[in-house]
Amino acid sequence: FFVGSGATFVGVNHLEGHALMARQSSPGLEFPFLVVLVSGGHCQLLLCLGVGEYRLLGGTLDDALGEAYDKTARLLGLKVGGGGGP
Repeated sequence: FFVGSGATFVGVNHLEGHALMARQSSPGLEFPFLVVLVSGGHCQLLLCLGVGEYRLLGGTLDDALGEAYDKTARLLGLKVGGGGGP
């Protein structure tokens, strides 16, 4: 589909999008800032130094916290992305 279509490919880092949303909702937020990233498959504590510049401070290999986050959102009737479990 994409190859040969003439469309431009733009690479997007999904997790970076989550981290930078803090600046979208708080335009005065300056670098560096802390990010707690909890989603269906990711649980990380990051130091956001700049666009594309992150230092992983901690995280987990177990995605249970993110899955619980998504499932709770569904129970509350909130819109949830296309991640993990039912």
